Amino acid sequence: MLIIISNMFMNFIGVSLIPVVIAAVADMAIGALWYSPYLFGPMWMKEAGIKNFDMKAARKSMAFQAASALVMAFILGYLLKTFNVTTTDAGFELTFLLWLGFVVTTSSMRVIFEKAKFSVYAITISYQLISMIVMTIILTSMK
Repeated sequence: MLIIISNMFMNFIGVSLIPVVIAAVADMAIGALWYSPYLFGPMWMKEAGIKNFDMKAARKSMAFQAASALVMAFILGYLLKTFNVTTTDAGFELTFLLWLGFVVTTSSMRVIFEKAKFSVYAITISYQLISMIVMTIILTSMK
């Protein structure tokens, strides 16, 4: 019984969960660096009109981001498996198409309808591309 439960945890509908968790952690680390004072954090805050950094609010946002990263990593892993992607190069192609077809297009609605600045959009979708590429490297190399 314990072996069955262990196998279910480690492999859910054909997707190994350990690489999914590692990919989600990598996403969080990339986001922390991307939006830090060392890269795009100050520009992103200025362009987004964020004046003060509220750590309490940031914790809630980070919890939602962690859940989102897990979902994204799992779905990416599932699609890589479903399309029988076995190489990182093929994974990059699928990831780029997913990013272009879903992330870039749906995120553009903020610029079009909410009048968000293009610079905020560009910083955000660039982070998402880098993050998805790193997730793909992890997911294709840790089958």
